[in-house]
Amino acid sequence: MLKSIGTLVPAKTNGTLPWIGCRPSTHWSAIAHDITQVARSLIEAELISVVLRGSTARNTAVRGASDIDILFVVPGQVQDHLDLTAPTAPTLKVEATALGRDRLMFGDDCSWLRFSLAHAGWVLEGDNVLADLPPARLDRRAAAHLPNYRTWVADLDQHLAESTGPAEDKDICQWIMKRIVRSLFESEMLVLKAYSRDIYPCAKAAAEAYPAQVTNIWQAAEWAVAPSDDVATWKPLVAALTPTLATACARFSAT
Repeated sequence: MLKSIGTLVPAKTNGTLPWIGCRPSTHWSAIAHDITQVARSLIEAELISVVLRGSTARNTAVRGASDIDILFVVPGQVQDHLDLTAPTAPTLKVEATALGRDRLMFGDDCSWLRFSLAHAGWVLEGDNVLADLPPARLDRRAAAHLPNYRTWVADLDQHLAESTGPAEDKDICQWIMKRIVRSLFESEMLVLKAYSRDIYPCAKAAAEAYPAQVTNIWQAAEWAVAPSDDVATWKPLVAALTPTLATACARFSAT
């Protein structure tokens, strides 16, 4: 199931990453426009900009495996996560947020989002808010998950306790496997002077950095793109890789 999609993107000599955002395919564009029409009926504010991020904005999305991340930029400081579905793809997982423009540009809690959009965002419609973002710099602030690994690993049991059934167990599996693979890569990105969010290149770099865990890392990568609802099967892998996450965090801190 895991395909060799994506590459590591080298940082420039000044430490910044190039912008790699690109126009999504017709399939993903149509879905994003449909979601936007639904959002217009729910958001009681002007839509300044509609921005895609994640694999759909990097042209690495895979039908049946990828979700869609969409940001609705509005006036003010608001930040609301929206419960939306795509009318033409009701089973697709949608990560949608309404975010105030000032908060996006200046909020301390949006620093990683600014990095992500400056590196690989795509404006679907409206103002080009990406033009006002600082260049994405490959430094410690580019680590989205590794510094907080203890928190999200500890949260796993609570998420599973609150799960409503197999479909949600599957979503939880994908959530934590993506975080594990990307976190292990984050420990190496400053050494490699390169960046990626795509699972395959992240897993490849992680497997090379932690050869004793190569089998577990590739299994985590498989579940990151093709998750399982069999908690008893995948949960032990989280425990098996948690010590490696601790090693990775220490290595990252020393880099």
